[in-house]
Amino acid sequence: MSVPDKILEYLQRKQLVSIEDVANEFNITKITAMNYLSRLTNLGMANRIGSGKYEYRKANNSSSIITPETQKIIDLVERYGKNNVLVWSINMLSNYSHYAIGNDLIFIETISAYKKSIRDALIQNDYSVVLDPEKRDFKDYTLNNRNTVFIMERKEKYGINNDELIIPTPERIWVDLYYYVTRKGLNFSSFELGTMLGNMIKSYAINYDRMLYYSNRRKIRDEMVIILYELMKNTNNIKVINLIIKGKNTINIINEILEGAYEQ
Repeated sequence: MSVPDKILEYLQRKQLVSIEDVANEFNITKITAMNYLSRLTNLGMANRIGSGKYEYRKANNSSSIITPETQKIIDLVERYGKNNVLVWSINMLSNYSHYAIGNDLIFIETISAYKKSIRDALIQNDYSVVLDPEKRDFKDYTLNNRNTVFIMERKEKYGINNDELIIPTPERIWVDLYYYVTRKGLNFSSFELGTMLGNMIKSYAINYDRMLYYSNRRKIRDEMVIILYELMKNTNNIKVINLIIKGKNTINIINEILEGAYEQ
């Protein structure tokens, strides 16, 4: 079950809610409200603390590097409010890369009302800025000898609330990079994208439920399942597939089906 953004935002704002609170706020049944809150609990974004009560769960350290350049951007845009701006960059995953990433690509996701104001503020500070980037911008950003900042409108604010701006989790950044490489022609090595994923898995930096949840928001969940399943087969890491397909009996049935299909 996909959880609407408004449910998570409500939980973040209230910090502590009951099933009845959510049902009344959004005019839904208590069963639906309970299912949403249970899903957020499974995603590591809520804690159940009593009968029918849930509290917002702040994520642990994102394991993402905030580079000095990205921090400058955050300092420039923080006046627009932590609930209105999300900042992330490719170099936030440099911990998992096997080489130093060159020119960084920094993304600012914000509401429509602030896009142009943020653009003007960054240009005044001598940044190379692209507002509402198109495919050619994703392909050409490496031609710029300065770090490039892309500003775009996005309602999705799923990440880590560090009491300043929302900082995306590593799996969210990775899924976004995959999306931009495969859908927008982002000029970034696919092999390096795989290296990052492998290192993230080895470092236990991925919450698989969150990764699949966010992939579903991007409408690429099936591709993520295929990638993770292939990784499981090649590394014999059954834990990965257990997180995708619930229940060992289901996995055994799938394997028998595949064996029968291969013999034909």
